[in-house]
Amino acid sequence: MSKHPNPRSGIPWILASLIVFGAALRSLAEDPAAGGASLEGIVAPKMAEDAISSLDPAVEEVAEQLKSMSLMDLVVTSVSKHEEKQFDAAAAIYVISNEDIRRSGARNFAEALRMSPGLTIGQIDSNKWGISSRGFTDRFSDKLLVLIDGRSVYTPTFSGVFWDAQNYPLQDVERIEVIRGPGGTLWGANAVNGVINIITKDAAESQGAYFEGGWGDPLERVFGDIRYGGQLGEAHYRVYFDYFEKDGTPIEDSWNNYQTGFRIDWDNVDEHFTFQGDYYWGNRRQITNQLNPGFVPVPETGRYVRSFVEDFDVSGGNVLGRYTKTFSADSELIFQVYYDYVERGELRWRGYRHTADAELQYRFSPLERHSIVSGLGYRVMPDHFDNPDTFDIVWDPAETNHQLFSGFLQDEIELIPDVARFIIGTKVEHNDYTGWEIQPNARLTVKPSENQTLWGAVSRAVHVPERNLEAVSTNLALEPGMVPVDVNGDGIPDTLLPLFSAGNGRTVDGEMVDSTELLGWEAGYRIEPVERVSVDVAGFYNQYDNLVGAAFTGPDFRGTPVPHLLLSSHGANNGEATTYGTEVSINVELAEWWRVSANYSWLRMDFDDNAGLFSAGKDPEQQFNIRSSWDVLNDFQIDVWWRYVDQLRAFNIDSYFDLDARIAWQVCPNFEMSVVGQNLLQPLREEFGGPLANENASSAIERGFYLMGTVRFD
Repeated sequence: MSKHPNPRSGIPWILASLIVFGAALRSLAEDPAAGGASLEGIVAPKMAEDAISSLDPAVEEVAEQLKSMSLMDLVVTSVSKHEEKQFDAAAAIYVISNEDIRRSGARNFAEALRMSPGLTIGQIDSNKWGISSRGFTDRFSDKLLVLIDGRSVYTPTFSGVFWDAQNYPLQDVERIEVIRGPGGTLWGANAVNGVINIITKDAAESQGAYFEGGWGDPLERVFGDIRYGGQLGEAHYRVYFDYFEKDGTPIEDSWNNYQTGFRIDWDNVDEHFTFQGDYYWGNRRQITNQLNPGFVPVPETGRYVRSFVEDFDVSGGNVLGRYTKTFSADSELIFQVYYDYVERGELRWRGYRHTADAELQYRFSPLERHSIVSGLGYRVMPDHFDNPDTFDIVWDPAETNHQLFSGFLQDEIELIPDVARFIIGTKVEHNDYTGWEIQPNARLTVKPSENQTLWGAVSRAVHVPERNLEAVSTNLALEPGMVPVDVNGDGIPDTLLPLFSAGNGRTVDGEMVDSTELLGWEAGYRIEPVERVSVDVAGFYNQYDNLVGAAFTGPDFRGTPVPHLLLSSHGANNGEATTYGTEVSINVELAEWWRVSANYSWLRMDFDDNAGLFSAGKDPEQQFNIRSSWDVLNDFQIDVWWRYVDQLRAFNIDSYFDLDARIAWQVCPNFEMSVVGQNLLQPLREEFGGPLANENASSAIERGFYLMGTVRFD
């Protein structure tokens, strides 16, 4: 088991501190003489008004909006591809606002996503994460679709997301909408267990100059960001440059990243046009393993694999254009195109991928009480891979050009005005791997009262096999590696031979595996029992068929280059699984100056033997987190974020508690300083294991802090 200090040892003083602090505030409120003034007299007008009035005007406007905003007021677009209130949505959706991100102290999307229920976030090393929704967590979680402003960052190369390449400046993110559960009807294949839609601010909302800089230890070495926004006629624009450098955790996994970009938004009554783009480049380091050439052991270790520090570069860019024409409150046309380029070298290969995507979406109301959203899409994805000069990884074919055609139709029927809605629709796609795929769903919402919403859904979603299953062959050394073998044929083992494995994602017959299928049932309940209190509960039951596993043949004796045994593996749709669980989120505004958010997630996963070989034990059964935000005195903010994550049996990682804290001082209306402590309850701990044996090692995540200053000018 993990050798790290027991995280529970730090909990008593944390809770005691919070209790003492709360008791002091309560005493001050009940006995004005004790502090010379009442809590109401100090906190309410001074903290809620003076503190906000001391902020930059742009921040002040957002803060005022958030003060009066509840779950019933938040607007989302990811569930139905049009604006609707989160409280009314027929899906398990959680919104992480810009204010949530700012006050959490998160420095990247992975850290910010820890705020959502139902997600597993496990940091593998300094520059890698395993992130998933409702199970099947891995570095490349193939059942979670991630978008930034409608542009997919899900790579079909490995069916997942390179999270280290997603580094948009967080201060310009408007919100993150997290849908737990199938989203294939609107978003297509691979939105099996969820959709994360990162939505950035309109350029009109980020005007003026913004500077951000900081330093930390040990992980956050140095970071900085500069952004300027202006106006040209009816168009607003912003440009930015972002840089950071992160130290390696106990192993050699330091990295840096540079990113620059722009956004232009043009408005004209009933039309809106967005044009935006980004370009990034940087360096990554990691510990990786390689099969020793010649099938001979490494002299220093006796193992058949050698570990070394790999240093590689990454780069990429994108441009996106979106035109929106609003005909009426019930009718809207959206046309979006984007181009995305990624260049990455890792595990001794180098890959180049281009993606061009176009989508036309039309929403209209053909009949009373009917609202239809429909769309057509086309995507082309040429790529090329340079094979390494080693024999443990081979891409064949090294170059492909795949296409995706899609169309969707969904009807939202108002059964009883303002009380009951029924939603039914489907998406049809054609891909080059498995051909035609159909992903229907049906959803129902009922509002017994203005402050309650009940919803239920049944959906079918698919995961399409990835590019590496089509083309990658691997050679691995299986540890411990020496197997007794009967060479003489007398029934008595007389020789020890090394055991190796040759893997290929195709079936034994050389065909591509089929899509993984999900049939999912969901239900949820939302209520605001009293003002400033909201509760959101969701439950699910999912059945998976055709999970991609492995079929093994051998081991067979091979005489070259040295005598050894070879175990061959091929892709196979031989796995089944059932998952079920529940998620609860509670938000309470105890006062204008004190807000508390809490989330709880419970997940159970049952696998057959084939599916469990690769997926079992990688997800915590229970997770809990609570965030408390105080606006203290006139110009100070204090934020505390406490988390519990259950054990990961697959990696022999214990359950843990942890704590992040942030203190911010608004020095003047244009300047803020803050200090953030992360992973405070223990000096280091493991969160998630590394991938396959010949890939990247995992490392412990260290306790750290950083100091940051921000300057704004309108």
